[in-house]
Amino acid sequence: MHMVSGTPMVQAKLGGVDMLCVVDSGSMVSFVIKNFYRMKLQPTCGHLKRQKQIIILHAANRLEIPYVGYLDLVIEVMG
Repeated sequence: MHMVSGTPMVQAKLGGVDMLCVVDSGSMVSFVIKNFYRMKLQPTCGHLKRQKQIIILHAANRLEIPYVGYLDLVIEVMG
């Protein structure tokens, strides 16, 4: 038995874009890096919304998590 294992990755679609990702079913948001957004999501899903007053993200230590913008997309996992 191992205490630490590899990261479980699954095939998913984010806004209709195929991707390999880690699924955290308890998470309320999903993060992607800017380069992935620019190359994969922006061409099909459009521009980021930048109204930070609507969404304020906090880490477990209660510090605010900075972000550039957000998209409201459908995530499909395993069909």
